[in-house]
Amino acid sequence: MDYKNTTGFHATGEFESALQRNLVLAVGLKYYNVDYKAETATFNGISVPVSSLTSEYRDFKGDGVDITVGLGVLF
Repeated sequence: MDYKNTTGFHATGEFESALQRNLVLAVGLKYYNVDYKAETATFNGISVPVSSLTSEYRDFKGDGVDITVGLGVLF
């Protein structure tokens, strides 16, 4: 399945805190909300019309949240 290129909403934030003189804690959060529309579809190597797909695959939601945690050592 190939989806059309699209744009969507993205937001990123990060918090950093010095735990000690040479140790830093970083916590980040990224939220994204993107809707994709199917452009072409194949099943077992055979092209099928996009209109034959269920709405779950014809209109794909690319929403999500990423959480990151890191430690930094300063030297």
